[in-house]
Amino acid sequence: MRRASWTGHPLLAQAFSRLRFGAALVILALCVPGHDIAPARAQMRMAVALDARVPQPEPVLPPGIDRFDMPDLPISEDGPVIGENLRTAGPDEIVTMALADGDPDATRFEIFAQTGQHGASLRILEPLAVDHVSASVLLPEDIAAWTMYVLWPRNGEHRGRPVAINRTEGWWIGPDRAVAGQSVALYGRNLARSNGTTESFIYLQPVGGQGQWIRPNSVNPYRVEFTVPALPAGAYEAWVHNGHGGRFGWSGPFRLTITAQTQWAAQSERIVNVRQFGAKGDGTSDDSAAVEAALKAAASMAPSTVLFPAGTYAVRRSLDVPANVRWLGEDRERSVLKLVVPLSRIGGHGFLHSREAADNASFERIAIVADRQIDQWPHAMIFLQGQNIRFSHARLSSWGAQSLEISSQGLFIEDTDVVGSGTFISSSSQVFVSRSTFRMTDDGESGVAAWGGRDLAFLDNEVMNADESRSDGHGIGRLFVTQGHFGSTRNMYFSGNRTRNSAPRDCEKVDCNKGEQIIFEFGAVNLQGRATAVSSDRISFDSLDTQETAGGKDVIVVGGRGVGQRRRIIAVEGNTAILDRPWNIQPDTTTSLFFVTAIAERAVVYGNTFEGRDTHSKHDSNSTAVLVWGLCYDMVIDNNQISRMRHGLMVAATSGTAQDSVSAPFFTLVVNNRIRDGNNGIYTGLTFGFDTHPGVYGGFGNVFRRNAIASMSRFGIAFDTWDTQGGTFAASVFEHNIVRDVKFGLISGLQLIWTTGPIRPTPPSGTHLTNTILYRNVFDRGSAPVLGSVGFRTDPFQAWVNIQSRWRNFGGTQVLPQILPPVSPPGAGLEPRRTIP
Repeated sequence: MRRASWTGHPLLAQAFSRLRFGAALVILALCVPGHDIAPARAQMRMAVALDARVPQPEPVLPPGIDRFDMPDLPISEDGPVIGENLRTAGPDEIVTMALADGDPDATRFEIFAQTGQHGASLRILEPLAVDHVSASVLLPEDIAAWTMYVLWPRNGEHRGRPVAINRTEGWWIGPDRAVAGQSVALYGRNLARSNGTTESFIYLQPVGGQGQWIRPNSVNPYRVEFTVPALPAGAYEAWVHNGHGGRFGWSGPFRLTITAQTQWAAQSERIVNVRQFGAKGDGTSDDSAAVEAALKAAASMAPSTVLFPAGTYAVRRSLDVPANVRWLGEDRERSVLKLVVPLSRIGGHGFLHSREAADNASFERIAIVADRQIDQWPHAMIFLQGQNIRFSHARLSSWGAQSLEISSQGLFIEDTDVVGSGTFISSSSQVFVSRSTFRMTDDGESGVAAWGGRDLAFLDNEVMNADESRSDGHGIGRLFVTQGHFGSTRNMYFSGNRTRNSAPRDCEKVDCNKGEQIIFEFGAVNLQGRATAVSSDRISFDSLDTQETAGGKDVIVVGGRGVGQRRRIIAVEGNTAILDRPWNIQPDTTTSLFFVTAIAERAVVYGNTFEGRDTHSKHDSNSTAVLVWGLCYDMVIDNNQISRMRHGLMVAATSGTAQDSVSAPFFTLVVNNRIRDGNNGIYTGLTFGFDTHPGVYGGFGNVFRRNAIASMSRFGIAFDTWDTQGGTFAASVFEHNIVRDVKFGLISGLQLIWTTGPIRPTPPSGTHLTNTILYRNVFDRGSAPVLGSVGFRTDPFQAWVNIQSRWRNFGGTQVLPQILPPVSPPGAGLEPRRTIP
């Protein structure tokens, strides 16, 4: 009897490559003689097309989750292909995408929507703008309320593979090790029903076993927190569902290890008291030997605790931090460990340091102080590496230098007061900074800096100047900065944080090219050029730098076929990079252009309050609430309060000084932010220009939606262009924004980065804007001076689409110089709705 070749069947081969092994087994079980396999095959085809995954065994969905009777539409190899796209939009909002094999004269989009247990519809949409590399589509006002939508691109009868809009999209889980009763959160986007704050669904199962539904403790579109139930220790999978999309709406699995106790629980069983070793704690006696002896004793019996009763323990040497030892005080106001001589006299990189990995080290209810005793970088007061390091209800004070330099897989800073010029977390992963205060000194760079890493969460922290009455009591204005020196930075979440009076203090005394309170800084890359060979998940070049970095690197398609896509490098074989997943649009070796570099990927800045200085109008500092700068993907800036900034928000590219290169942001969503009392509300475009390869894009698919901007002294919205070759911006969208009390509404012009000087035209050889869309915005001069005011300005060769945006009371509003072919009003030009049974 001949053995069946399941993997020889194209659909089943795709299923094996895209679905989890458990799901594939279910598919095989259905495909046996005597069974009606047509429905199963249809479900499989649709799941493969959407890259959908479900838990195995698959649970029954709870009543609150919508039914989703998605049609099984035939897909043609001759249809258009969507590479990457904006993943979040509701009725009367626009979706941007990178496209290949589209026909600008014939491309249409088919959309399916369904809410509740009925109300399914399928209709065809005309794009607002489309060319050979990009498209923008408006979701009609009367489509089903915010839910999961499925979108197919079409050229005539040739239908391409669909993409899902608003599908649940988890990115990471943290902490990924927990005990029963501990709070854990899933992070991502589109995690909540109707993108709200009331409902989401969590399913937790042992690997391959039957699971249970868990009611979340708190919900927002980007973070869902739940309590780990009483379950046996072991490996589990967490899944999340936002209530839309039926069995196609899952996201997961996310591996969660449940342990019998925390990494630090056993430390309380053995306690060593520094007083028993002769420590005085009177602030003047030299307690160095006593503290060191206590630490060695604790290390010998670890896991254990060194107890510092109330007092000030003066130390004149650097101290080694042993693994599995807790440093415990009575209270951070009363138990103080203090370095009283300069570190330069005693050597070492830190007052506290780890000669070996300081795994599970913990610092609780204690103050560690080395004010004015630590030289600036490369030194720090605490210099550690290891796993699962914790600071809780502590104070770290190092006036004049970094308080902390650490590299850890598992870092917890909670309810801690940090004083100094900043902290550096290298390329750490699973980092949780919560309810802590960063008091900045010595014009320090940032509260926290990272050079790569992943899974970083910052919740309810505060950044302020340590003492504004002193010249050395100020910071430069940053809460967080990340750069790609050690690799890509992935999976970041910022919520509930507050900055106070944060910006460079005086441009005559400090470097004012600073002040971005959260900055993702990924510029100055070199063009890798064209590939010598490309397959679904491999790419080869003439030469490839195989240097290993802690965070890894990515391959980015920055021009030609497949533009807009990025893939993570998981291994290198000679000059061939092996990628983490297949391309949606496979690049080619003749038109596609590539970077191989570090990127910032998947960050959410949600519900924070950012406050700059009232000197924003007096000098050209770079005070900005959030700067997405360079090679950044899938960044979301949502629902923040912003005031007193030179630029409220920036989403910008730079061509830096690297030959033939421009670092571009892709598919950033800036939504629901309130920006007031500044120079410029939103700034986008090219920040600095040097000639680059004409085929490399400067930005792609970035959307600015429903922001409220008021009382700007300069621009409401600035779209900066330069007189340099290359760096085209494609498919930028400004929709439903309200801009008032501004002298200049929306301005596109040459080198707008400077806050003074005339508005100048861009030469035709400079930065180009294509398929730029204005939809239902309102620009109102309001109380700003009428003399010289301009509502809208751009250059004659730039390509814009304007639909129902309005300008009020400006002295001059230039008519849009180039409108793409007439666009029907919203909701018109659509095929009649077809109801799906």
